[in-house]
Amino acid sequence: MSITHAIFISPGQPVERLISDIGSACGALLHIKTPGYIDYSVSLGHAAVEVELSHDYEEDHGIRFENYDALITVRDFGSDVQRQEQIAADIFRNLKHLDIYRMVLVRDFQRLLDSATPSRPC
Repeated sequence: MSITHAIFISPGQPVERLISDIGSACGALLHIKTPGYIDYSVSLGHAAVEVELSHDYEEDHGIRFENYDALITVRDFGSDVQRQEQIAADIFRNLKHLDIYRMVLVRDFQRLLDSATPSRPC
């Protein structure tokens, strides 16, 4: 069974700004995907960063996923859970530094690892 690390983020608009900020946060240019559940993605060599501009997740384990517009998922190609978590935490930290997004960083959609609320309105 694989471990998932994800960042739920709001606001998801304007899309161009969100995608640009995520790209800057992970140090790579995201590419639009063909129609499917993943809207944008990028390979970081040993991991993928995937962005869904909408999702159907609802509250679970006390985390109110429905309060966030978009979902960023990090997948390590070698199933290195520690490296995957570090990449997700780095992206989260870089986005948090912008101070414009509400976010949660979660493991397996069950465990809250970190959260952020901007000091200025979204």
